[in-house]
Amino acid sequence: MFTRVPLSLAVLFGIALSGPALSASTRPRHTVVLERADLRLSPVNVAFDARGELYVAYRDKGEKKKSSSLWVRVFDPASGKELRATNTRIPEVSLPLGGDIRFAYTQLLLTPDSSVLVYAEFYSGHAFVVVLDATTLQKISETTTLPAGADRQFPEVISISPDGRSLLIAAEKTNRLNGSDRRLIRLDTRDLSRVLSDVILTNPVPSSFFRIGPNGEGWIVDGNKLYGYDPSTGKATLELSTGKDYSNLIRGVCFLADGSLVLWTDPTLRNELSYLYRWGRGGSAPLVSSRFEGCGVREVSLSPNQVYAVALCDRTSQSELFAGATIVRKFFVFETKTLKPLFQLSFSQLRIFEYVHYEMALWYDDGKIFLALLASSNKLRIYEFAAPRSGAPSAPAGPRDGSLRRRSVPGRGEH
Repeated sequence: MFTRVPLSLAVLFGIALSGPALSASTRPRHTVVLERADLRLSPVNVAFDARGELYVAYRDKGEKKKSSSLWVRVFDPASGKELRATNTRIPEVSLPLGGDIRFAYTQLLLTPDSSVLVYAEFYSGHAFVVVLDATTLQKISETTTLPAGADRQFPEVISISPDGRSLLIAAEKTNRLNGSDRRLIRLDTRDLSRVLSDVILTNPVPSSFFRIGPNGEGWIVDGNKLYGYDPSTGKATLELSTGKDYSNLIRGVCFLADGSLVLWTDPTLRNELSYLYRWGRGGSAPLVSSRFEGCGVREVSLSPNQVYAVALCDRTSQSELFAGATIVRKFFVFETKTLKPLFQLSFSQLRIFEYVHYEMALWYDDGKIFLALLASSNKLRIYEFAAPRSGAPSAPAGPRDGSLRRRSVPGRGEH
C-alpha cells in the first residue's frame, strides 16, 4: 500500500507490466473504496481465504484522532462486490497508531479451512488480538495483554492451529551473545487469556536471529547462513549457505507445506539485485534459485494453496530528473516450485513515503490469479491474470498451518 502524492507529481506515479505477455489487462479489474480507512493513521490488512474470498481489516479512522472500532469486510474478487462486513467495537487508541505509523505492526490470518480469522496489532508495548468466526464475523475472544511482558518483546502471530483452537505467538529477546532468543506462546483462541504453553528457544549462534515455522520449529539466520535448531539440546547445525561471504545476506524465510523453504536475499545496500532460493530439508544445496535484477526483495506472500507467491521488491530510482528522490516498487508473481517469475507490476513513489507498507495478497485457482494491493490511503485494487496453461505447477499438499498472510518487517528479528 502507498500514500497519495501531489497532483503535480502525478508523472512520477505509474504502473507498468513487463515479462511474459499476458492476456489480462494491467489495469485493475476492480477498485474498492474502503470507507473510514486511512493508511496515514492505521494500517490496512488484506488476506485471501482458501475459497478465494478477500478479507480486509482496518481500524476506523474515528474522530479527533481516536479509534475504537475495527472494520472487517469480505469481497468477491471476481465481481468486486462486498459479501459481508462488520464494525466491531475494540479498545480505543490514539492515532496515528503507535504515534508513528512506521512502528505499527498489524496482521490478518485465517485457518486453512477458512473458519477462524485473527486480527492483531502490536507497537510500543501495546498489544491487541481478536479472534472472529470467519463466516459470521462474530467475535470469539480478544485480549489486550500478553503473558509476562511479551507485549514489549516484538511479538508477532506465527500461525493458527489447523483446528482453529490455538494461536502461536513468538516474541524475541536479545541474549548474552548479542543474538535473538525466541519465546513461543500458545494461546487458546476461545479464551485468549488462557496460556496453553510458554517456552524459550535459546539461540547458541552469536549475533543471529530465529525464524519460526508454523508449527513452532526454529531456524537460525546468521548473515548468509541458515542453521537448523534442536530445541531439546539447544544446539544448531549448519544447513545452508548462500555464498562464500556476507555479500548475499538472507533477509527472509517462507515456509511451504511440503517441508521446503523459500529464502530471499538482499545482497546490496542499493537494492539492485536479489536471489530467491527454494531449499529442501536435508539437502546441502538449494533445489532451485531465481535472480531478480534491479530491485531487492523485501517480503513474500503465498497464495493459500501455495502454488504461486508474490514478492515485493524495491530500489532507488536512478532517473536523471529525480535520481535518488523516488523509490521504485515492484511486485513479482512467481511459481513456488520453480521460482520462475510470471509477471510484475511496478509503481514509483517519493522517498519521503518509503516507510509506507504495501499490503498485498494473492489467490490462485482454476487458471486465475488474483492480486490485491492497497492503492492509496483508502483504495484497494484487485488485479486478475490468467495462469500459464502449459507447464503449470502442481499444488503442494494443503497448508498445515493458518499462516496465510504474514509479512516480514525490518527490525523484527533482523539484526
